[in-house]
Amino acid sequence: EKECQLKLYSFCQRFNQLSKFISDFIATEKLHLDKVFALSVRLDYLRKCLSTPLYPVEIVAQVKCSCLNDINSRLLKTANQMKELTDVYNKALNSYRDLEETSYKLDWESNADIIKGTPTQKPLSYILEKGYQYLFEYHLFVSHAKLHFEAVDVRNSETIETFKNSLKLPKHLDIYVNE
Repeated sequence: EKECQLKLYSFCQRFNQLSKFISDFIATEKLHLDKVFALSVRLDYLRKCLSTPLYPVEIVAQVKCSCLNDINSRLLKTANQMKELTDVYNKALNSYRDLEETSYKLDWESNADIIKGTPTQKPLSYILEKGYQYLFEYHLFVSHAKLHFEAVDVRNSETIETFKNSLKLPKHLDIYVNE
């Protein structure tokens, strides 16, 4: 019972870290991607509109190069954040699996606090069920974000916009997480 309580505590910590990381990730990346999108639109314009350039002809190539460098630099930072997101998710998932595995050793017929719950802690069965649901939702979010990030093409601002739009959690997840 004590081991399971420790695993439960660990899972709750990891889950809270994941929830906070995702919330912060969405907020910062959306702002970040607005800048990437603007640079991509500028780059696209410079490629297509040679008849009425925004810049003198002699510096258009330099501006294109600068836009590409800025886009690539920002997308590399996003790639690092995506990797960290995956790592944080995997740690929460592994912590859940540890909790689940430890819970198999418990006597579920007992009246132990961890089984039946307390005024400050829900029953273990509830936590396991909701933990599975939340992690599944987060898995969908992470997978969806990775899929759209991998489809980003710096020459196509629509792919950047699609990635940015993929960075949202279902509304019902906020309700779950606040329980």
